[in-house]
Amino acid sequence: MELTVAVIGAPVGLKGYVRLDVRTDSLRERFAPGNQLNTNPAKHGPLTVQGLRKQGGSIICAFKEITDRTAAQALTGVELLAPALSELAEDEFYPYELEGLLVKDLAGNELGTVNRLVFGSGHDYLEVTTPEGEDVLVPFVKALVPEVDLEKEEVVMDPPGGLFPGHGTALEAR
Repeated sequence: MELTVAVIGAPVGLKGYVRLDVRTDSLRERFAPGNQLNTNPAKHGPLTVQGLRKQGGSIICAFKEITDRTAAQALTGVELLAPALSELAEDEFYPYELEGLLVKDLAGNELGTVNRLVFGSGHDYLEVTTPEGEDVLVPFVKALVPEVDLEKEEVVMDPPGGLFPGHGTALEAR
């Protein structure tokens, strides 16, 4: 199984360097010089990591196959893929496993569908699209998301009052 470890952003300079929108906690391991990464779409890869550096708040990467700005610009938006490193613990999930799961409250009422996992600095968030089409960000913490059942393809939430109108308990009651 391959996971998205980064998405290629804008080119940097004239020699084919690119910014990365990183989606992995194992940056140095995934982007060690000489590592090959598959791409989505596949026609752009595989790409061989030549070097990696930080520049300001950005991660900049050089690939052996990309030698000029024009080639780098053609890769904007391309996903970089790598095999999963290890099995996850029972309460850990890959983002792709959560996308599309049905979201219910503790009483079994449907709240929406998980659209995506949003990475945060303190904790991550589940972006839930309600049946009315609104997107709601829910902190992905045990107190609010006590259960994720991949076999049933559902997430059980205990949202605070006001997060999903008509569902959840008020903060004062917690």
